[in-house]
Order: sequence, then structure tokens, then C-alpha cells
Amino acid sequence: MATRQTDSFEPDRQLSDIEQSESQAAQVAISASEVDAREPAGTIPGESREKLTLTSYHEAFEGKIPPPPVPPAGGPDVSETDPEENALTPASRTMSLGELEQIALSNNPTLALQRAEVEKERGNWTQVGLYPNPTVGYVNSTTSSNGDTQSNGILVQQTFITAGKLDKARATETYGIQTSELQLDAQQMRVINDVRLRYYDVLGAQEQLKLVEEIAQLSKQTLDAAERLNKAE
Repeated sequence: MATRQTDSFEPDRQLSDIEQSESQAAQVAISASEVDAREPAGTIPGESREKLTLTSYHEAFEGKIPPPPVPPAGGPDVSETDPEENALTPASRTMSLGELEQIALSNNPTLALQRAEVEKERGNWTQVGLYPNPTVGYVNSTTSSNGDTQSNGILVQQTFITAGKLDKARATETYGIQTSELQLDAQQMRVINDVRLRYYDVLGAQEQLKLVEEIAQLSKQTLDAAERLNKAE
């Protein structure tokens, strides 16, 4: 009789442990599934990173920004995916690391601010190399209150800067342009680094979700086996 009670107690405890494990696995799966990423887990990050094209300041303002790289042929077609899967995001599609980096470089507000700073320095460089504007005016003078003697004339005034001061001023302003461009390049690298960190975080979350799903499947199989064992007894 004591042996029978022990056999009955073990399956019940096993069922309780399995149900608790499956509940925890489901919670982790829900948390990981909230990560908004469509990159397949099998994609090699190095291949996407090799496609990255950094955009210099001059290319950005001369309209030479290269378009985002085309996704590789044979990739998943969004139109063929399950409609329920894309119900909340009908326009979602798989994006490579290179595409994400190019989007960030084109739309990050800090980069736009730094590009404007470079343009301001270039405008200053142009301005300091120009002569002051000439002054043109009309002159009227009267020697007496009765207007007995009166003279009229035109005044033209121009300031000339000598000793190469304009060239020296531009040479000084050139350092300001170079500093702004270096700051722009540094900000571009910070943006790219941030995108890559988030990208690999998403890849890690996808792998974790995949592992949790496998654990949940194994837990379900174990639960089914325990239920069958309990019924057999």
C-alpha cells in the first residue's frame, strides 16, 4: 500500500514541475517575441557588414549618397507570408545590416545637425575671404541758413584689405571646416556602432526565442508522456 502511494505521488510532482517549467518558458518566449526584428537567424553578420558604404560629407551634399543595397535574391517574399503574421505590420520585410546602417546615416537628426555645422563653417570661410561691401551715398551741404551756398555730391567708399589678411583669415577658417568634418565622421561612426549593437541584440533575442521554443516543445512532450504514464497507473 505504501509503495502504491509513492508511485502515485511521483507523477503528480512531475506534472507540477513540468507545468511550471512550461509556464516559465512561455513567459520568456513572449518577452523575446516583442523584439521587432525580421533578420533571419542564419544570416551571417559579416556579409552584411561588408556591404556598408560610408557616405562622406561632400557626397552627401552633392547628391552622391548611394542607395541602400538590394536584398539578396532568393530571400523570403513578404507577400507569400502568413497574412495573420503581418496583420499589425503589413509592410514589414527582411532588412540587412547594411540597409539599416544606410537608413540611420540618412535620417539620424544628429548627423543632419553636424552637416549643417559643416555648411556654416564653409559659409564663414567664404565670407572672411571677401572684401567689405562698398558704400554709396548722397552728400548735401549748406553754408548758411538761407541757402546761399549749397553743394551736392555722391559718396563712394571702399575699404581695401592689404598684406594678405583675407588669405590668412581663410586659412584660419579652414581649420574650423576640418574640425567640423572630423566631428561629422566621428558622429557617423557612433551612429553605425549603435545600429550594430542593436542589430546583434536582436539576433541574440531571436536565437534565445528559438531555444525557448525548443524547450517549450520538449516540455510539452515530457508532459504528454507523464500524463500517459499517470493514466496507465
